[in-house]
Amino acid sequence: MAVNKTSTLKKVMQYAKPYKDKMFWVVVTVITLAIFGAIRPYMVKNVVDVYITNADLNGLSIYAALMALVLILEVSSQFFFTYIASWLGQNIIKDIRTTLFSKMLKFR
Repeated sequence: MAVNKTSTLKKVMQYAKPYKDKMFWVVVTVITLAIFGAIRPYMVKNVVDVYITNADLNGLSIYAALMALVLILEVSSQFFFTYIASWLGQNIIKDIRTTLFSKMLKFR
């Protein structure tokens, strides 16, 4: 018997409706992580191409501090994403289990 995956996803998403605000923050942090993921290699390229090849130690130190800031922001976003996504998933699973348990209690 084939299971319609679209209808299963719709059923699960019904349990996610009460957590729209958390879903919003998960999406925001995913987009933020994608931006940071693209920025970091670009910054490394700039360090090598501009500051190291020209032996600009003053500019290199400022840029290194900027890279450290970007890395700290990326790690913070990664932590926030992991925490919120895990919290969201656990609460959705809890709601599904609660619903299932209440239905099972109605059986004879």
